[in-house]
Amino acid sequence: PTMSQNGDSYTSSTDSCSTTRPTTTNTADEVVQVIAGAATDIQPGEMRQVDLWEGKRALLVRRPLPGTSQSQAPTEADFFAVSANCTHYGAPLRSGALGQCAEEVLRVRCPWHGACFRLDTGDIEEFPDCGSLHRFQVHLDDKKQVIITANKQALLNPKRQVQFCKADLSADRRVFIVVGAGAAGCTAVSTLRGECKFRGRVILVGAETSLPYDRPKLSKSLRVRTSAIRLHERSFFDDLDIELILGCAVTDLDTASRTLTLQDGRLLRYDRCLLASGAAPRRIAVPNHQLGNIFVLRTPSDASHIASTVPGKHVCILGSSFIGMEAAAAVAKTAASVTVIGMEKTPFERVLGAEVGSALQQLHEKNGVVFRMQRTLREYRGNNGIVTEICLDDGTVLPADVCILGAGVIPSTEYVRKEQVTVFRDGSLVADAHLCVAPSVYAAGDICRYPYHLAAGRSVRIEHWATAGEQARVATRNMMRDSDPAAPSSPSSGLGAVSSSATPVSISSAPHSHSGSQSHSRLQPFRAVPFFWTQLFGKSLRYAGHAYQYDRVVIRGDLGRLQFVAFYVLSDQVLAVATMNMDPLAAQLAERLHSTESLRLDEVDREELLAGKL
Repeated sequence: PTMSQNGDSYTSSTDSCSTTRPTTTNTADEVVQVIAGAATDIQPGEMRQVDLWEGKRALLVRRPLPGTSQSQAPTEADFFAVSANCTHYGAPLRSGALGQCAEEVLRVRCPWHGACFRLDTGDIEEFPDCGSLHRFQVHLDDKKQVIITANKQALLNPKRQVQFCKADLSADRRVFIVVGAGAAGCTAVSTLRGECKFRGRVILVGAETSLPYDRPKLSKSLRVRTSAIRLHERSFFDDLDIELILGCAVTDLDTASRTLTLQDGRLLRYDRCLLASGAAPRRIAVPNHQLGNIFVLRTPSDASHIASTVPGKHVCILGSSFIGMEAAAAVAKTAASVTVIGMEKTPFERVLGAEVGSALQQLHEKNGVVFRMQRTLREYRGNNGIVTEICLDDGTVLPADVCILGAGVIPSTEYVRKEQVTVFRDGSLVADAHLCVAPSVYAAGDICRYPYHLAAGRSVRIEHWATAGEQARVATRNMMRDSDPAAPSSPSSGLGAVSSSATPVSISSAPHSHSGSQSHSRLQPFRAVPFFWTQLFGKSLRYAGHAYQYDRVVIRGDLGRLQFVAFYVLSDQVLAVATMNMDPLAAQLAERLHSTESLRLDEVDREELLAGKL
């Protein structure tokens, strides 16, 4: 076909560039080709955005040189092209961080929320479960120019469609049950039918009646519609033969018989089970805690009730960490007054330190929020069954037409038998490095306590939405590797996995292989670097790593302008970083922790990671 050249719009490595040469065919496979530039003009490690067609763009990456190797003429194998924007919220990946997920396999990390994508396939590698990128063909022509070829039809959808499978019980009679229909549970069932191509029965059990949804949006935008934050519509689960049991909590797990009992009396038999039941907001048991207009913020219903009740009211928020501070920012414009009550000297002090906490407190105060720090609640007071004021431990009485609790969460593990599963003192389940908590049973999310590889195996529990999803992905892979599809079924097995009788209907009685007795080469340890974010009055804070403890916080930048990076340091080792207005520094440092598993504070300056940021 005849090609038409539209000109070269390249100006710098941070601008879009291409010479477009579209084909003119009438088939569904119509493609577009662009000249991205001379191969030698694209530097090792450079990430360049390239215009493809009608506003659609690609991210072109040249492989970095290993170590101190001298630059040499690049080959086709040195270049990768994928979709230009993250499939989560559309962040430009050219502003992200280049890293490595395996030997010789490169990945790019989103600068906003830490999602990682393989460059050789476009597959989502870590956080959040938001879909994969398109991968485009790259070749060098006779003039050693880099040519990108893309299918126009694929460009119409910003996410690459995953090839899912359906159930085929004649080929696979195993039953995998996922307890908890949140982010982790949703990721698990989609991974089973997608990446793992599992054709047995998949059952998703959730205590809430809602389909899985994007929970972090609730505390940032109280008026968000449930339909707008669903992770998938019901048709998604129906099409993939994923059985939904919603609005029905699990009341008992018996790992010996591999059964789950539901609150309606049904008994489920499983071959492998993932526990991702999340956590419940902590209530404050003081006098009159049963009064009306005292809210927790966990579900769309909670958010809706708060949003409709707050306007023109005096609001007291009990708790000064993430949920409390996000809620304060969300209601500040509509409430008559907002007061935050916290136990620490400054908000976020335990996680972010006093200096960062003080800066974020000042941000809230500039927006009318009042703070009562180093105080606790003594009692609620009310009239006609509705709260009207609260009394603090020092006797201070505050008007309170509405109270919002942000006092932490308690893992929802009441259904677990402590003689079968190790339960930590906070209610979380103690998992091994592969996220296994008992024979045939794995855990993910708020209930999972696991050995953190960047803390010499210290047991930690991470209450991050993205971490929950990634744990579910790893646990699901291990459930597959830990289960033999060819194992013989019990002679009494039938096709039903649900029974209302006292005796469960068996699907298979394949011998269990606990992760501890499996060849470790078959199982994948969970080694993701935690990455989370919060947004307060339009300002985004990003946090990478996990500072289970620290002996100092080193601030670089300007706290007053909220343009800074905070390093959380223990014995000169950087365990975590928090940044504001410093993208893509959080993503870059997350990749450093991922690749080296160690980062000294003096290395940050020596390697000029902060160059141009301060």
